[in-house]
Amino acid sequence: MKPNGTLTIRYGTDDDRLSARKIYDEVFNDSELYTNYYFENVFDIENFLILEEYYNNSPRIVATLHENPHTVIINEEKFAASFLFAVAVNMEDRGKGYMNDLVRYAIKNSKKTKLDIIFLIPINSKIYKKYGFAYVANLEKYNIFIDNLINFDTNLDFKKLEMTRKEKKEREEKEEREENFNKIEIKRVDENSEVQFYNDLVKIYKEKMKKFNLYFERDENSFIRLIKGLKTESGRCYLLYRDNKAQGYFTFVIEGNKIKILELFLLDVYLYSQVFKMIYSQKEYYREVEILSHEKSNINFYFNNKLDIKKEMMPIFMARILNIREILKNVIADSFIGDVKLRIIDNIIEMNSGVYHVKNKNNVVFTEDNGYFIRDHAEISIEDFAHMLFGYFDIDEMIALNKIKIN
Repeated sequence: MKPNGTLTIRYGTDDDRLSARKIYDEVFNDSELYTNYYFENVFDIENFLILEEYYNNSPRIVATLHENPHTVIINEEKFAASFLFAVAVNMEDRGKGYMNDLVRYAIKNSKKTKLDIIFLIPINSKIYKKYGFAYVANLEKYNIFIDNLINFDTNLDFKKLEMTRKEKKEREEKEEREENFNKIEIKRVDENSEVQFYNDLVKIYKEKMKKFNLYFERDENSFIRLIKGLKTESGRCYLLYRDNKAQGYFTFVIEGNKIKILELFLLDVYLYSQVFKMIYSQKEYYREVEILSHEKSNINFYFNNKLDIKKEMMPIFMARILNIREILKNVIADSFIGDVKLRIIDNIIEMNSGVYHVKNKNNVVFTEDNGYFIRDHAEISIEDFAHMLFGYFDIDEMIALNKIKIN
């Protein structure tokens, strides 16, 4: 018999499916359509983490979270990851430290199960900083009245946009595109679309992601789930072809009188005008357009009047590094000049704390903190190590902000 107030943490079983749905519905305000989609296409009972409290020898669920597995690409290397989602505590049980117990367990257990890194999108980032999470990526958000889409600049100045191709080649490509402009096709993708459409989505995504040092791996099944998810919010996905070759795609949902573009991945900047023309054709029904895009997309420069479009930077998700040694070996060892001894402090996973001697790629020697003095070149917290890894701050900014101590 367990004493009243005993807490246990475990993963879900088939018997917990109804409880999982009930808790989700009570805590989150998602539509029934989206919640049905999530539990049918994403949720896995084996990744459903439960905190129970015993009373009269009977367990009662007081807090839960979902660990959704992913593969993340960091500097072209693959790492095992999970995305913490739907962290929830019963209304009557809040303020008792249950979320703290659950998140700490999730972090430590993820390390034991050989995950390299975990992610989340926080409602309140301050809550998660104490667990070693740090913002590692931003989104650019653009807002424009749909009537102003007509002011899109079709005569783009490539120097202004800092394109990397030679000027002569740019002019030739521009002329060729203008000659073949009428060969562009826009095709809708839905659940029943042919396999080739999904293959094209994957190819475009992979090509577009090559310029980033952090992104989540996607395959055809990932896009099938994405399309199903869009459907729950009256959303759609369109592929753009030029000369029968896939050159881009975009997805959007409807929010009241606003069209919200969630992804806009184009391999050819001239296709922006085609996307905006299509959106502009809906001006009788919608008043505003919101565009979420990756950093340095600079969509505002595609408009004749930059004041027509409002730009805002948004932190998007946080990361918590678990496998420091593997990430040092495979991601940033080459960026160090000579031997570097980096002391990393991890207050949650104590076994991570110590000095990492980075000699070269694939040669990182770890010495755990054991009470003995070990000379190091720099000292950094696990949170700020994530900032350094993903370039969220450069080294000078980190020194100025006291995020790294140089010895």
